[in-house]
Amino acid sequence: MDSNYFYHNDINETYIQLPMTLISDPSYQELSSDAKIIWGLLVKLQETSISTNWIDSQTGKIFFYELEVFISKMVDDAHKTRSIIDELVSFHLLEEIRIPNYDIKKYYLLKPKLNSTIRGFTESYLKDVKEIFANLGEKKSASKNEQSDQQALQFMKHSQKSLDVTMLKDSTIIILYNYFSDIEYLMKQGVFNLSLLLTTKNHLRLGIPQFNRILQMAFEHYDFNADVKKLQPFDEYFKLIHDNQEILDKEELLKSEITDKLPGISNSLKKFVYQELIKADEHFPDRFEFILHNLRVINTVYEDFGTGTVPDTTFEKAFRRLFMKEQIHSLAPFFKKAIQLVQKEEQKHTAIKQPKQDKTTTDSDTKPKNWLESVVKIDKDAQSVDKMTEEEKAEYFKKAEQLKDILRDL
Repeated sequence: MDSNYFYHNDINETYIQLPMTLISDPSYQELSSDAKIIWGLLVKLQETSISTNWIDSQTGKIFFYELEVFISKMVDDAHKTRSIIDELVSFHLLEEIRIPNYDIKKYYLLKPKLNSTIRGFTESYLKDVKEIFANLGEKKSASKNEQSDQQALQFMKHSQKSLDVTMLKDSTIIILYNYFSDIEYLMKQGVFNLSLLLTTKNHLRLGIPQFNRILQMAFEHYDFNADVKKLQPFDEYFKLIHDNQEILDKEELLKSEITDKLPGISNSLKKFVYQELIKADEHFPDRFEFILHNLRVINTVYEDFGTGTVPDTTFEKAFRRLFMKEQIHSLAPFFKKAIQLVQKEEQKHTAIKQPKQDKTTTDSDTKPKNWLESVVKIDKDAQSVDKMTEEEKAEYFKKAEQLKDILRDL
């Protein structure tokens, strides 16, 4: 039987594409393969949404109607169809909205969060392959990660009496193991109680995948360096993270977008852009979406000026102008012009600040001083205007009037 191999020209064929993060990111480990495949199909289905004009006129976001109908054609099971949708929603990969006054649902497909470790996935893969060839013939019972996980589970289940993890799933135990030293510190301070944490989980009706995801976020954001008296009970902080996870997810995604799409600017400017966009998302959501969509354009314009030619202060002032104009038809020329205008303003300001060169003293410059001195001299020598001649009096009063005018101007 002939084998049907892939060739380089075949890559343009239509296939379901899944981002690496869904496969290798630990936070999506509990997401079922069926849900991942359906997510990939929905990415392709967006082309149909565009052709049908299922696009928000205000934001440009793509949406679907009644996804159950589409998914049921792939999965011949109504219960499983609903389960897949719930999974995608719980992992923040799908947003489900019921339209008021209508018995119909609207869905938005969401991008997975980006993990910085994914960027080095290819390098890690090549390194592992080289290691396999270097140790060819040597059989390994488990991968390094598997061995590490097994050691972690053994440590938590058999060596530790302070935490009763017997009722927990292995995936949850591994998260606790990774933060075990922090947990011990919080337990000594009386602000970590596993039983209360699990009670909170049950009260919020969280499945294992969602519980693990929020647990990981809680450990990542908890301030372990806070003053002992200000340490918050961990179960309360866990609930706070649960209530605000959408905001945290959005902030993490925004950081990743800025890092990926603005490689040409400094880290201090990346931080500035992040802070400005956070404010914009609250006050100018439409402009926020517009700028977020055009971050690569901003990076291109910045790099076109040349490395080091646009100071950070110039970039910041030009970037803020993106929020001042009511409507921007094309961001690239607008941002370029904004930088140029700021540069001109800064050059003009610098020119004004430069000290003026001393001018050569002229007769006209010294004249006020000379005639003023002469008035004082006349008054001092003559002791009285009465002793002056008529010509001297006329000159004296004339200069006195000039002095009054100068003092009035001052």
